[in-house]
Amino acid sequence: MSDELVELMKKPEAMLNNAISTVGKKTAASLWVSFKRMLATASDPFFRKDMGERYFSLENQFSGIVVWIIGTLASCGMHAIGGGSQNKTAVLLTTACLGTGFALVALHWIWGRESLSKMRQFREQGEAYHSMSRGTLRWGNSSIVILMVATLVLLICNLFSAIFLVISYAMSAKLAAEQDAAIYGRYLDALDAQIEKEFLEKAILGKCPAEVTQLNKPLPADMNADLRENIAAAAVGKPVKIFAGKPRTGAPTPTANPTVI
Repeated sequence: MSDELVELMKKPEAMLNNAISTVGKKTAASLWVSFKRMLATASDPFFRKDMGERYFSLENQFSGIVVWIIGTLASCGMHAIGGGSQNKTAVLLTTACLGTGFALVALHWIWGRESLSKMRQFREQGEAYHSMSRGTLRWGNSSIVILMVATLVLLICNLFSAIFLVISYAMSAKLAAEQDAAIYGRYLDALDAQIEKEFLEKAILGKCPAEVTQLNKPLPADMNADLRENIAAAAVGKPVKIFAGKPRTGAPTPTANPTVI
């Protein structure tokens, strides 16, 4: 086979390899995003209760169970590969891994269903309860202690589930912080709107400090008074007056009242 033919065949092969590599990377990225979404609420039933049905839905219930099954199978596989089937320690660790995995799945299912049932009961009774509520702490101020103990136990016999538990708890805390920040942001928006309503026009005219609002500085004091008042009125959505210029000779005298738009 000539060198030219070999070189010609390499180009399609390289293109195919690049295409496969690109598809593989996109698939891996998509799977990771989906897995992170599953992780976000996987630990919540262990530490929270009475969660709103949009925050913790039936989909979150099943996705969380998938997370703990994946973590348990990965950990059991690690024990089996590392110790072999004849190693008593490996067998013991694998058994403990399966036991903790079963406990994670069972508790996630029981406590998750408990929260979903509570929300259904609230809706049937017509009780007001936010669908995005994160509920209340299951263990109160002892949540961190429970997390540390559970993580320590899982680190011994169910390593991947321990890692998932810590990551999930951190992601849940991040979601809580973002939710609180969004609510506080809505409060600040309403407060700023009220401040602008009361003080922005005065600040533009120099009748109160500019820093009370988001204004940088008031309008120049030597600006035409009517123009200053018009600009200030326009800034707060008030009617703006249009003043006609001086009438020409022979022109009819304008009315005394200005036009308001």
